[in-house]
Amino acid sequence: MEINIHLLHYELQQAGLPIVCVSSDGHLDYARDLNGQEQIVADAVVAAHDPEGDLPWNLNKKEAEARFLLSQLADKTPEEIYVLMQDRMDGWQNLSQAKADLREWLPLMAAVIAWKVID
Repeated sequence: MEINIHLLHYELQQAGLPIVCVSSDGHLDYARDLNGQEQIVADAVVAAHDPEGDLPWNLNKKEAEARFLLSQLADKTPEEIYVLMQDRMDGWQNLSQAKADLREWLPLMAAVIAWKVID
């Protein structure tokens, strides 16, 4: 059986199991012996494991990248993005508008920094 050791470890932890190590050969080490119910849960987690799956932080990254690529920022230079943000902020008439914009724009700005500056 093919496994993604990092993902399976995470899945077992999320199931509340005392996992210590997942080996590439599929061997599972726990901090203690599992009781009957825990073993049932562990077997179910292993059976449901998809080695092609993603860890949550990878999914968040992919979601942020997709939002960025679909946004009006995707083809802009950092300078153009700065001007867009300044124009948007100048139009805020109350805190509610600012919060709404920031909830949308801050993840996009983080994506811009990651893909345009860091990469």
